[in-house]
Amino acid sequence: MSRKDIAEGRLTHGYAMTIGSAQGLTSDLTIAYGLHADSRSLYPAMSRARLESHLFLPLDELEDDVTRIRFGEVRTDSERLDRAVAACGRLLEEDRGDVMVTDELTTEGRSMPTIPPATVTPWSEREWGHLATAHLEPGVQQANQDAATATERARTYARQADELAAVLGTGQAPARRTFAQISRHLDTADSELARAVRAEEQADSIDLQLARLRESNRIEGDAERKIVARLALKRTVLTGRRRMREAADVMHARIEDRTRQITELDDRAAELRAGARALRDSAKDRIHRSTGTDSDRPLSDRIAECRAQLPAFAVRLSRADADRHEELLRQAASQRTIAALETRKACGLREEAELRARLTPGQAVRETEARSLAAREAAAARQAGQNLRRTTREAGYRNRAASPQQPQGWPSPGLGR
Repeated sequence: MSRKDIAEGRLTHGYAMTIGSAQGLTSDLTIAYGLHADSRSLYPAMSRARLESHLFLPLDELEDDVTRIRFGEVRTDSERLDRAVAACGRLLEEDRGDVMVTDELTTEGRSMPTIPPATVTPWSEREWGHLATAHLEPGVQQANQDAATATERARTYARQADELAAVLGTGQAPARRTFAQISRHLDTADSELARAVRAEEQADSIDLQLARLRESNRIEGDAERKIVARLALKRTVLTGRRRMREAADVMHARIEDRTRQITELDDRAAELRAGARALRDSAKDRIHRSTGTDSDRPLSDRIAECRAQLPAFAVRLSRADADRHEELLRQAASQRTIAALETRKACGLREEAELRARLTPGQAVRETEARSLAAREAAAARQAGQNLRRTTREAGYRNRAASPQQPQGWPSPGLGR
């Protein structure tokens, strides 16, 4: 036991006693040491617990030297478990259980029903015979889980196919909804483009008005400056100077009023042009969402082109709905096939586990040893194949590195064939 096991609380207080002393006792957890235990003592040892019973089999003590040399070093935990169980099975098979005198006198014993050796299909010919016994029950659970998942997916696909079939050809079909949405986008884009054109026309009209106002300000500004210049000469009589100053003040007031109008109209024109740009951008975005393409052509031409393509687009959308319905049906059928295969796999694994449970200890040991040997041979063959491929690649690299370089300008091999 490591320090980590102790830190995790796996070391607790307990009592150690012989199997004979433990007869008649009951505990929550029992740990039995299987070395030198026979079939008569293992049963009372493993039946003392209410919740869990654990049997420890020391492989180094149970396995003989001949078997250890034959199989080699242990590579995985699963192999260690199979070899320990096989070694314990060999010892139990050699053990002769206690019998009554009356059983000795009868011709029929009281052995548990087992499979006659002649009726057992060899493990190499059984579909799941190559799997280790420890992998059968997890395989059954995984296959049942995969079957349940595939069944649920098949139901989902079938439900989606039924829902789609119920609305095909109606206004609720995906194709009709998409077509209606695209039509609304085009109508909105057309309306936004018309509003943008009107805003731009208003801005252009304001620009003309601004030009007239600026010209009027220029003319009156020149007149005002001339009057101010004449007043500066002081050659005009007093009455004339008063009238000229009044005229200059009126001109100045009109210029200021027109300047305010120019500022307001200029802001209004800028606002109209900004609104027109926003409307054009919005219309361009709606056309892009409808067609999925961008173009530098005028928006009015693109909207007209999209409207001309709407009938053909409606046909494609309807075909897409039909294809989607068929795809959902295929997916449902595929998932049902997967569920059936996984259910068959779970049944096969369960039958394999039940068959192994009815084997005699000798048959179980021989099958375990044969499976372990076949697994090691297959691993060795795979490793040999990988080594051969690696050696071949390295030899090819060395040959290419050692080959002389071709003169520049020579054709490479394969050209011209």
